[in-house]
Amino acid sequence: MNEYPSPNSEEYLALRPCLREPIAEIYEAQHLLGEAADAHLAGDGKKAVIAIKAADIPIIRDWVESLWGNKVKYPEKVHYLRIRDVFNLQPSLPKDKRVRSRQPSKQIAERLIKKFGWHCAYCGIGLINRTARRQLLQAYPEALRWGRTNDEKHVAFMAMDNEFDHIIPHSRGGNNDIVNLAPSCAPCNCGKENWTLEQLGLIDPRQKEIMTSDWDGLERLL
Repeated sequence: MNEYPSPNSEEYLALRPCLREPIAEIYEAQHLLGEAADAHLAGDGKKAVIAIKAADIPIIRDWVESLWGNKVKYPEKVHYLRIRDVFNLQPSLPKDKRVRSRQPSKQIAERLIKKFGWHCAYCGIGLINRTARRQLLQAYPEALRWGRTNDEKHVAFMAMDNEFDHIIPHSRGGNNDIVNLAPSCAPCNCGKENWTLEQLGLIDPRQKEIMTSDWDGLERLL
């Protein structure tokens, strides 16, 4: 039985908050990484290592790769994108016509996190402060795999990597003003690529109710 809606069906064209709903294992990994941070702060390195390794759940890689992976290796990616035609679409700009920097300033990044919390504005999974990740990597390099290729990286830290999405894509003239940015996990940000919200049928994250929780992005390590 085909689990994907057929193109042009009502379900296929319906507005949605994200490209693909998170799987339960991501929240399991988030809980484990919270335990790892607490153990590290308590001086229990052995417990921290066990929790970090346990959070490296293989099935999470399939979720990540289905959004940003190779379309041949992960053909289901085309179903999650659900691209539709949009009239009067802002064209892609030559690289020399785009805003030079793709990253927000430190001040704007902090304001965005304060507004949205440490959650992806699209799918809602927890995000991890990159400085906190580097601190854990330095303390537990064997448990927190972070190699050069995706296959060599800890899947939970890869899935929950904190990025900032340009609502109007950078390639289409989107700037780094706070009104054009939203915190995003790496899979949602990379999966969205240079498509617009209208092309993908995504609800504007700036119009959604802000998620609240006690997840701190592991900032307590800092």
